[in-house]
Amino acid sequence: MLDMYKQALTAALPYMEISTTCYKQSKLLAQIKSCDDFANQGVKAAAEKLQDSTSIPFPLPKTISHSEWNEEIQAKTVARGESDIARTKATLACIDQGVGIDGLKACVAGIVK
Repeated sequence: MLDMYKQALTAALPYMEISTTCYKQSKLLAQIKSCDDFANQGVKAAAEKLQDSTSIPFPLPKTISHSEWNEEIQAKTVARGESDIARTKATLACIDQGVGIDGLKACVAGIVK
């Protein structure tokens, strides 16, 4: 189970990093579309990995699409992206350490503070 979760996270992580950097650098709403596309590609990549591993179709969450962009939205979006990246990296580290499913939450919490 954790192996398929690791595969999904590993597939999504590069898109998470690219989209967060994109959001950080973009100042105009017109530029945000490509950032949203990267974010949505990451979600799709993770869902496809889970589906390939389980043969169960995973519904995609709501498509990420910004209709407004300002400094406040940018700050919140970048902070959320950075938090998601930190949690994803911590989760992958915990899985690599051999932490079981029961200890995963505590392990991640111990890394991400």
